[in-house]
Amino acid sequence: MSVTRLRQPAQIPEEVLEVDGRRILVRAKRHHGARRITLRIDPRLDCAILTLPRRTSLKSGFGFAREKADWLARRLGALPPLTAFEDDATFPFQGDPVLIRHFPLAGPAPMLSGGILHVPGEAHQVPGQVLDWLRGQALLALTVTAEEKAAAIDLPPPPVTIRDPRARWGSCSAAGRLSLSWRLVMAPPMVLDYVVAHEVAHLRHLNHGAKFRALVADLAEAQTEAEAWLTRQGTGLHRYG
Repeated sequence: MSVTRLRQPAQIPEEVLEVDGRRILVRAKRHHGARRITLRIDPRLDCAILTLPRRTSLKSGFGFAREKADWLARRLGALPPLTAFEDDATFPFQGDPVLIRHFPLAGPAPMLSGGILHVPGEAHQVPGQVLDWLRGQALLALTVTAEEKAAAIDLPPPPVTIRDPRARWGSCSAAGRLSLSWRLVMAPPMVLDYVVAHEVAHLRHLNHGAKFRALVADLAEAQTEAEAWLTRQGTGLHRYG
């Protein structure tokens, strides 16, 4: 394994690790609340993020990253390729593959038929059209599911907002507002169902205690399977778009 130090602005120190012919970019950052060195994959940037406590030296941090180089290579190698939303690209939708096809005269909006998403308009508009279509499908599916879960526990429909967080699939505010990742619409339906059940359960219990866990189990159709899927493949959803 060889190491190449890149010249970068002081606020974003970086190193490139070379493992079995693969170059892995490691970006360091400091977090005053961190108590130990941590290393995680950023699937969107295709790199590793090294988080350092305030008093830990860069030398120690990058040394830690070098020790974990083989682990990083395995994690990155297990991810699907980075895939832009462009003509002839394939992305998952509700767990099934969908092929993007640019058809300038297909109609006023993208249309899914037989595993093909027909995208109208100019070629340069394809990525934005696909993203808007996915976000629209996600908002509809997440809102309907949240309404059904809330009704099951005698609560009114909660407000639903879609976002694109890196670390969490959903959250519930103290005011009862749900914020959910639009990328869940790419996962199998059981996964979306579970995440929404988790957040709706917070409308009753804004904690992770025993009553909360029991309610999630009642609301979710396939909690164990969905949690396992997210552990194995959830990170890969960030490789699209």
